[in-house]
Amino acid sequence: MNDISNVNPESRSATVMAAPDRMVKVRRLGKNRRVMVQGYHGTGKSTHIEQVAARLNWPLIRINLDAHISRIDLVGRDAIVLRDGQQVTEFREGLLPWALQHPVALVFDEYDAGRPDVMFVIQRVLEPKASSPFSTRIE
Repeated sequence: MNDISNVNPESRSATVMAAPDRMVKVRRLGKNRRVMVQGYHGTGKSTHIEQVAARLNWPLIRINLDAHISRIDLVGRDAIVLRDGQQVTEFREGLLPWALQHPVALVFDEYDAGRPDVMFVIQRVLEPKASSPFSTRIE
């Protein structure tokens, strides 16, 4: 480990947690894992996740829940398209169905600012129950 001269090693005792509560090897991080990162605003939580994904060469989609994101954006919508000169209605997938079908790290940013109708949509994806078709049970 590198020695950083401007860091006081005794300052760790003044923080809420002196050390991480769990160390996880990268090889154990597989698909269908849920991780919640919490901390004060502006401390680099989202940037940290982006950097981890970049180092692991994982594609990443960041969905900012404090923006104007709607249920339709997440689930999908019917769209009228022209096919062979005829107007046809077809379903266009939203962000969630697409992300669940591709190997991608999905980040729900500003989770505490999500609207209730939007949070209801992603609730099933975040549940680690074995009954969910998109998850595995972790014990």
